[in-house]
Amino acid sequence: MIEPFNPPHPGELIHEAYIEPFNEITGNKIADSLGVAHSKLSLILNGKSRISPEMAVSLSCVLGGTDQSWLNLQAHYDLGIARSCG
Repeated sequence: MIEPFNPPHPGELIHEAYIEPFNEITGNKIADSLGVAHSKLSLILNGKSRISPEMAVSLSCVLGGTDQSWLNLQAHYDLGIARSCG
């Protein structure tokens, strides 16, 4: 039997690690730094949109980490969703 695996959506991690602890950082400021529409980042932060390879590269440049680490977070989340459905 596979144990339940419920990793957080990468957007939740972005919010908790890069926005919540800092008064001066907002999702809109991060979106501006990424060069994406505020609504696009909002969808990610709210777990409604996936992190694409292109977004992973941008997040790596703006927030740090590697593009692969951002994709891995998304893959772990997706795997957790797939396992919970069956």
